[in-house]
Amino acid sequence: MFKKLIKDLNRSKDLGEFERKWITLMANLKLYNELKQTFSLNNLVKAKYGYKADILIVAGLNSKQLEEKRIYIEDFYGCMFVFNKAKRCNIIHAEFIFNIDKKIEFKIIKAKPTEIYLANTYSNESILLDVVKYPHLLITGGTRSGKSKLMDCILTNLIVNCSRFELELYLVQVAKSDLVLYENCKQTRAFADNLEKTLILLQHIDKKMLDRNNLIKPLRQEAKADNYLDYNKVNPLNELSTVYVVFDEMSSLFQVKGDNKEAKKLKEEIISLIRRIAQFGAGLGVFLICSLQRPTADNLDPFIRSQCTCIISFRQNNSKSSEIVLDDGQMALGLEQREFIYYTNKHNYGIVPLVNNKKIYNYIKPKLETKHRDLFRDLKKQKYRNCIPVDFTKVDKDLVKTKEDKLKENISKISNFVPYTQPKHGREKVK
Repeated sequence: MFKKLIKDLNRSKDLGEFERKWITLMANLKLYNELKQTFSLNNLVKAKYGYKADILIVAGLNSKQLEEKRIYIEDFYGCMFVFNKAKRCNIIHAEFIFNIDKKIEFKIIKAKPTEIYLANTYSNESILLDVVKYPHLLITGGTRSGKSKLMDCILTNLIVNCSRFELELYLVQVAKSDLVLYENCKQTRAFADNLEKTLILLQHIDKKMLDRNNLIKPLRQEAKADNYLDYNKVNPLNELSTVYVVFDEMSSLFQVKGDNKEAKKLKEEIISLIRRIAQFGAGLGVFLICSLQRPTADNLDPFIRSQCTCIISFRQNNSKSSEIVLDDGQMALGLEQREFIYYTNKHNYGIVPLVNNKKIYNYIKPKLETKHRDLFRDLKKQKYRNCIPVDFTKVDKDLVKTKEDKLKENISKISNFVPYTQPKHGREKVK
């Protein structure tokens, strides 16, 4: 009991000293109003990583003033200063982070198909994202910043927690091969490693969205369902799965410099289909997870970026990239490896736990099934029954037809159709 009393006294003394330093710092930074009132620390508590407190915003001050002085606060205490303010609230939730446990190892977190495990907070709490509330993810960051490991955490946790009836994964990786580890998982309905396969995959998703909309529409008319989750409640024996379309290194789909005419046409159709998912997919249970390295005006579609309600940024190499992603030129510059900022309705920080391919393989091994049923095997079987060979390394014109091609084909079937010809300009010479 005596030891506990001494410990409580030391803790109280420590908190008092921390608060006195805060008041001195606020005075030196001239962060006070006309009544000499400043940002005050409330509910100050010592945590494993440092301190946390609720900062009261007094009349005449605002959170932006505190944000502008963030670097001085961090230098004064020798820590990372993280805070967030909810809308229409005069309380800022702040953390003073002195120690970050970078040896946290990845482990499976129990979650629903609509809950994505991102990583951990600095206080070692799991970060679960509800994609129904915040649909579509955009993940960016420089080389070896931690993007791939974050993707491993997301996919592994989903695969272990969900059956193939609850979850469908459509993986697209044209530039690299990191996602090939998940190709044989039962939940993986398609893995596309070239433009032709990517287009076929997205056309399949587009049809799936149309079919789902036709199922939900009658219930919507009767005010019984607004989205696919409502439909599942009404039809528990015929539930719709949660679908994730995952793009790794998505920038290769937007870069057309040096491409031939055929490749450019493919990419245009691909981008238009991704936009449709971004616009209509959430209510139908189809969600995007997009990853790319350095975001620029050329390799990040503004519409797709605007529809992603969860933005994740690892370390950026320059202020311009940080500005494009987070609307802040400095926020993502000083991050260390595996550290990231994610933005939903406010900015938060996280750190990706340690994970390697061997550990991932052991987790997903029970879910692996060689040559399991997927989209491209189904298409091959369908073609085989019709005695038509299939080669997905080349453009299959029957499967990869653009809207323009289909329109021309339908018009050409009209009887007595005469194609339009450009009239000749200028007068004819009279002989």
